[in-house]
Amino acid sequence: MNLNINTYILKGFNEKQQQLFIDVLNYISKNNEINNTVKQIDNLDVELKEDDFLIFIIDEFTLSRFVADFDLKSFFENKIYSANRIILILDGVNFTQLPEYMQFFRFFILSSYDELEDENIELSKIADYRIVEIVTDIIFFIKKIKKGLQKNIHTVYICPADDNTTLEYQKIIRELLHREYNMLPEIVNPKINNLKSETKEVEKLLKKTDLSIHFIGHKSLIDYPEKESYALKINNIAAGFCQTKNDNNLQRIVYVPPENEYSDELLIQKISQFKNDIKALYNAELIQTPVEKFKDVVLQKLHDLNKKQLKQKTEIIQNDDIYFIYPPDCKTETDKIQKQLLANGITVAKSQVDFDQLELLNYHQNKLTTCKGVIIFYDNKNKDWLSRKLSDIKKAPGWGRKTPFKVKILCGINGKQKLTDNIDISSYLLFDNNCELNISDIKQKLSD
Repeated sequence: MNLNINTYILKGFNEKQQQLFIDVLNYISKNNEINNTVKQIDNLDVELKEDDFLIFIIDEFTLSRFVADFDLKSFFENKIYSANRIILILDGVNFTQLPEYMQFFRFFILSSYDELEDENIELSKIADYRIVEIVTDIIFFIKKIKKGLQKNIHTVYICPADDNTTLEYQKIIRELLHREYNMLPEIVNPKINNLKSETKEVEKLLKKTDLSIHFIGHKSLIDYPEKESYALKINNIAAGFCQTKNDNNLQRIVYVPPENEYSDELLIQKISQFKNDIKALYNAELIQTPVEKFKDVVLQKLHDLNKKQLKQKTEIIQNDDIYFIYPPDCKTETDKIQKQLLANGITVAKSQVDFDQLELLNYHQNKLTTCKGVIIFYDNKNKDWLSRKLSDIKKAPGWGRKTPFKVKILCGINGKQKLTDNIDISSYLLFDNNCELNISDIKQKLSD
């Protein structure tokens, strides 16, 4: 994938370290086939276009600038940009230290620049350094944005991190990025004290979502239920969305950091109270585990959704009359046969469907166990493919088929006379592609 993007980086961070970051960003971009034009800017007098991204590297020094600079605050609060176009990188800064108006954008945590202080670093060896992990995450994130939502891939709504949940937030972001799930962004600059006006915007995202992940930190829960943090409000909107009559298929995970020996009694009581709030946890699984276990829970939930989706797909047409098997490059030649069958009231399931490899294997096995008959359209140029498909038909009883096929047909592009001698085709009806199928005979066999 060759992409062209422009990346702006606001000056103010340590100059030497910022240049190292830019060098790494350029290096990782090039390795991922991205033409990335990186520009350093002194102020935010910039208009973000479709291919533009704005990166803020925030350490303790630049954080004080963000807090004190009114123009910076105005940029975030008064201009509407896609949340995905602005990326925050935190270096030695806690998420809760950010001004409120900056807490609604994607952020990545940079643990340390210490390892990059060597001015003679060789970019050819950059993979040995930890910073490559963060920059690679950012590049994967940008590629995901450019590709947009992909069909037949589950979509996850990653809700904003909440105080002490930033580590879990970043781990989940990384895992989903590298597994190429669809991810939806947060709302851009919602007004905390007037979230009702944003409810419809949140619901628009939820309608596109298969799984939402909510991060509810201890700081939010210590004031629960008297005060609602932004994360709690988003959770309540999602819970209410799931209770509506037509929109109850959304799966949810609510993450709360585990209590520990230093947790005070009030916090423990508040967490217990939240756990018993049926309304807030509607259609949700509450998780309190270490981050690696939490990651496994999310992946298992997505795995279960994959299985459920596959079952729905393969059950759309059960007990088809004919399962029509043909190579990917033979669609034109097979259209005539499919139309002929359908025109005579014979239902057809096609072998070429828009599934990934695992889904396609399950679909193929399902059809061979439920259809009444099969037609294999072959091309003598690929006899290995034909041999595999004939072998699959023999395996059908082992996959759960209970009865013999009522009809088995071979139809070849280059004629039946050139079939491999080693293949047993004695139980098949044979047709050349130029011949008309005997529809009445097929219908009779299917009805027997």
